[in-house]
Amino acid sequence: MAVTQIIALLVVILIFLVGIITFITFQRIFSLWLQAYMSGTHVSMLEIIGMRFRRVDPRVVIKALIMATQAGVRLSCQELERAYLEGADLEKLTLAMIHARQQGMEVSFKELVQADRENRLAQKLNLPAGPSPAADAARSDSPAAAPAASVCPKCGQPSTGTNKICRNCGAIL
Repeated sequence: MAVTQIIALLVVILIFLVGIITFITFQRIFSLWLQAYMSGTHVSMLEIIGMRFRRVDPRVVIKALIMATQAGVRLSCQELERAYLEGADLEKLTLAMIHARQQGMEVSFKELVQADRENRLAQKLNLPAGPSPAADAARSDSPAAAPAASVCPKCGQPSTGTNKICRNCGAIL
């Protein structure tokens, strides 16, 4: 009798552990889905589960999709997943896509991904090339001669001039 009770106890413990793991996994998926749903972005739970199987971080994709949707830019989950798997920075590309649409530029997300991979995203968006940090150091130290500088919240690099996009990482200032 004792052996059957031990086996029954082990089965109950195993079922309990599987239940906890399932609950935690479902909670992660559900919270991402709920965040997307509440922001007006339509992503199914199956798409989120598929992202996990394809080794795509769903949090990064959902965040970029929400940014694009709230800015009125239509991007698909598949485009963002493909860019993520290519190693692209989705936040930077999404902000670049939003900037391009706000400027009235007709550029596809695929073109921006390609430009980012070739390190010519600023050129694609017709942004002026920023001065190098060495050129900044060579300038006069007087505050009157230096233009007003703001610091990028994403990369922490100083950004001079009137641009609204960081020349270093592409974040909107």
